[in-house]
Amino acid sequence: MMPCHILYVFLDTSDLERKRRLLEECFGFVPVEWEPKLPHERHGVVKYDAGRVIMSLNLGERPPVPPGYHALTTVLASADPGELRGRLSHGGYPVMPEPSSTVVDDDGHLFEIDGADAHSDGVRSPTGAVNPVASLRLMVADLHRSVEFYCGRIGLAPVQVTRERALVHADNLDLELLAHDSRQVSRRGFLIVFHTPDIVGTCEELAESGVAFRSAIGVSVIGSTRRFADPDGNQLCLYQPSDTSFGWGAGTTMRKIIGGA
Repeated sequence: MMPCHILYVFLDTSDLERKRRLLEECFGFVPVEWEPKLPHERHGVVKYDAGRVIMSLNLGERPPVPPGYHALTTVLASADPGELRGRLSHGGYPVMPEPSSTVVDDDGHLFEIDGADAHSDGVRSPTGAVNPVASLRLMVADLHRSVEFYCGRIGLAPVQVTRERALVHADNLDLELLAHDSRQVSRRGFLIVFHTPDIVGTCEELAESGVAFRSAIGVSVIGSTRRFADPDGNQLCLYQPSDTSFGWGAGTTMRKIIGGA
């Protein structure tokens, strides 16, 4: 069974408290779990209901690249983008002028404000989150190669493909692939996690399609995981949650995102 939901986006941060202020006070994300589960005491320290996906923070070192060079942009839908820009500016995060409406945080992570109504049918949050994540954008070096990987190998659905960009769809979230001279962008500091109800079967299917895995399946109290990368080196992960994990703080949000509520 191919992965069909993007369940988590993990972001590394060198300043947990400042990152929390950005996500909670500016974006309005609601923390749903903040107790690290051993042996992952630095991974998933705080988890947020971000609407169509769970945003999670890892403790890490400051990235060795200038801010603005991360390959991932998280696009937020806002019913009141002006008010959101004001909160960001007040919090010390100036927003780039329109039409980009992009903010870069201290860890080099990029966020873009989309003026689409966060409550419209196109971007409605299944969990009722304010300023929910509407889509993800990845900068890629070879668009054709990336479309073949995400659609031909992983099984995401192509929505629109042009010479410069491609929009592909997971069941809960759009992923935009943007052609870019990406030699200077960082592929570190973030992790995109796909849900699977059967990690063994999914790994077998992906391996048959040509996906190379970095390691064996890892099993712990959180469930089963296995990491791999796209052709540009963007880090991806398969995750089959354990029954125990559905009883933790993020469990209800996980069920809503994957349609099990």
